Amino acid sequence: MTRFLFSFIFTGIILGQVSPVPEPEKPDVAINFIDADDELLLNYSLNLYAGYPIYSAEYFDSFDDVLPVLGLSVGTPIGIKAGLAYLTLNFEFINYKFSRTNEIEGEENTYEGFAPHIGFNTGMFINDLSLSFTGATGPYHNDQYGFIGGVNVDLPYWGDFEVRGTLRFNAVPVTLIGGGEGSSGWVDLGISLGYEF
Repeated sequence: MTRFLFSFIFTGIILGQVSPVPEPEKPDVAINFIDADDELLLNYSLNLYAGYPIYSAEYFDSFDDVLPVLGLSVGTPIGIKAGLAYLTLNFEFINYKFSRTNEIEGEENTYEGFAPHIGFNTGMFINDLSLSFTGATGPYHNDQYGFIGGVNVDLPYWGDFEVRGTLRFNAVPVTLIGGGEGSSGWVDLGISLGYEF
């Protein structure tokens, strides 16, 4: 009995001398905002855009031959910075074409043209991602003004080049049956490739 008790006490002493296993290091997942004073926030950029309508409002939902929406975006450093956000002047040029294979009498059966826009781009940097919003207005082929609103996410690790996923909301003027003026629109999802300088 004494031998057993001695062995138990000795084993406890030995185990008590073993160093505790260190906890594994936790990954650093902190969100780091880039300093708004960084000149990277305000620069020139050229972006080529290609998107396809994923939703069409009334009027456009009757077009069954739809081509991708192509565009060119010109960003400028002309604007302001406020805290972590920025607001800069932006130019957008888009080319669009919607057609009906079965024409409807009394309606515009092809909605096609090139539209220049002027507006703004605003957003912020989070880690290596840039989240921005675009708003612009301009004349369409029927000499009426429309509007573009966009949400853009710049993907990281491309250096001076931009790879951007874009969701755009387009509100445009249309000619209704009988020649009346109205408005409609579509939402397109696309990708933009560009260069910053």
